[in-house]
Amino acid sequence: MSIRRMSACGLILSLLLFGYGIAQNSNASKSDRTQSDAFSGKAAFVTTSNADASAGILDPEIRTLGERAFVVGRSAEAPDATLRVWIPVAEIKTIHEFADVKQMAKMYRVQSAGTK
Repeated sequence: MSIRRMSACGLILSLLLFGYGIAQNSNASKSDRTQSDAFSGKAAFVTTSNADASAGILDPEIRTLGERAFVVGRSAEAPDATLRVWIPVAEIKTIHEFADVKQMAKMYRVQSAGTK
């Protein structure tokens, strides 16, 4: 194979890999937009497959860390609501979404700065 032909093949391969990388980044950004719009309410009560674990979360959103997805938000039970909670989506049994923390407090025993 001539040098000219090898250079052309290398250029074509580089362009294909570059195009594939752009396509992957485009799909990732679409996924991120969908995840950020997953919750319309300002509060959520999450129960996990472990029957003893549940949490009230303020401003919930979906975030990824490596290959895992998490529901992330401020803890409604923390005295000043600054503690951030990360719950793996794979371990979630139910999510009850509420317009605000006061609506959530009517259904669940949540004592936060927002309900006092």
